[in-house]
Amino acid sequence: MGFDLYSTKNDKYFRNNVWWWRRLASYVIDKTKVVDEDKADGWHFNDGHEVSREEAHQIANQLEFLIKTGDAKAYEDEVKKEMEEAEKHNERVEKLLQQLEKRVIADTRCDTDVVPRDYPEPYRAKWEKIYGLRRIESSYPFSVDNVKEFIKFCRESDGFRIC
Repeated sequence: MGFDLYSTKNDKYFRNNVWWWRRLASYVIDKTKVVDEDKADGWHFNDGHEVSREEAHQIANQLEFLIKTGDAKAYEDEVKKEMEEAEKHNERVEKLLQQLEKRVIADTRCDTDVVPRDYPEPYRAKWEKIYGLRRIESSYPFSVDNVKEFIKFCRESDGFRIC
């Protein structure tokens, strides 16, 4: 699943997959203060939310300011650290899931192709509990380079739709 932003008046477009778009959209909403609170949800769905030319240019101006002040780089560094911590955490969770799989196979004498969906209780509930410990932050990157590409799109777009 991805987010395509299409210019409303020319052939310009910007594309991010859901992983890249989520952080960028949140950064735009939280930091630029251009997006009205009642329109913020439209940035998180690809259902055709429209952004005017004026809003697009204001967003570009604010993002450029955030890059110049170092805010965007500081956020990129913060996200990288958060992602690294989440990845380490998720590695530990994965080890727990692997241990549970071995236990299920040994205790139920199932073959090695058993999948969590088919775990008998109470193993299925245990798998759900362990899997629920995963941190999704590891999947949502942010970079100043992506912000720069978005600024360029905003400047050239004459307004856009989020699809």
